[in-house]
Formats: sequence, C-alpha cells, structure tokens
Amino acid sequence: MIKSDFSRINEALELLIELKNTFRQIIPTSTLDSEQLQKIKSKIIKLNRTLAKLNEQFGIEIPLKQKGFSDLKDNLNKILLIVNSPKNRKKLIDIGFNSEQILSTGGPITIADIKTLNSKMPESNIQNMKKKIQIFWKILKSKVERKEFQKLILLLEKGNIADEILMNRKDKFEKNLSVPVQTIIISSFDKVIDEFPSKLFQ
Repeated sequence: MIKSDFSRINEALELLIELKNTFRQIIPTSTLDSEQLQKIKSKIIKLNRTLAKLNEQFGIEIPLKQKGFSDLKDNLNKILLIVNSPKNRKKLIDIGFNSEQILSTGGPITIADIKTLNSKMPESNIQNMKKKIQIFWKILKSKVERKEFQKLILLLEKGNIADEILMNRKDKFEKNLSVPVQTIIISSFDKVIDEFPSKLFQ
C-alpha cells in the first residue's frame, strides 16, 4: 500500500461522511430540493471515481455493470461521439467517457436549422452562431484528418427537437468527412450506460 492509497481511502471516507450528514439533514422532511440533489450527485460521482481507483489498485473485481462499461470504453477507442448539448457532453465525461472522444455541436450546424429553431433570432446572434459552427467543423475535421478515429457516432436523445434536427444532418457529416457515420438514439442521457451498448453493436 502506498501513500496515495491512504489518501484515496481518506477521501472516500470523507465523502461518505458528507453524504451521511446531508441525508441526516433531510430526514425530517424526506425531501430534496434541486440544489441538494445536485450536491449529492456530485459527491457520489467523486466517490465512484475514488473507489474505482482503489478497486484497480487492490485488484478488487468491479461490479458487472461497471465492468460492462469498462469493456464499452475499450470498444469506443476509435470512435468519436458527437452530441448536441454541452451539458450532455459533460454528463458523458462525468460517468467516465474520454473527453477527447466527445464533441458537442453546441446547437444546430447550419444557419437554416438555427432559423428553424428560432425564426426571430437577431442577425447578430446568427452571425455569432455561424462562427461557432465554423469552429466546430474545424475541430472535427482536424480530429478526422489526424486519423484518431475510424467512426463517428451521432449520440442523440429521443424527443429532443434540436437532436432530431441534428439527426437529419447525418448526410452533411458523411459528405464532409471520410469516416462512417452512425446515428444512435437513446431515451435519455441519464440512461446512456443502459441503452448505448446494445445499440452500438446492433
């Protein structure tokens, strides 16, 4: 056992104590407001990361679901994920996806689609969006040209209008890039671990 192991164990214990204290505070009402819920989620994510490192260090067999996710990440080694929302990109990173393999469009990728979503958007805002679109394509093409990835996946959420618009632009990705493009629709990014693997290998 090395010094960093003690540090991680201590960190895990502190996080558990913080969670325990938080739950003690809400026991009288048994209700959580959005701020409390977010704090709890944040602590649990940190705890999972710390425990994962300890599991690896001590050779502890990880739970089946986590192991499946580990296998999934191995299979994603040469795949670039494209999501619409920066928030969804952050969700993927928080649960362990490699940040270098995820790009967010940050919105529509054509001016026509921008106007479809918001026909009253001022011209100055449209020009700003146009610059963002150009930056997105520049970064994406750079990654593809460096041959870092062999496949591109549009990972989208069912029922999300912006995601549905992006799905209809699959042909634009195929036209502009020299890699295969696949579209995967999930019911929610909160369920990505449950739904993504089975759809990836269909």
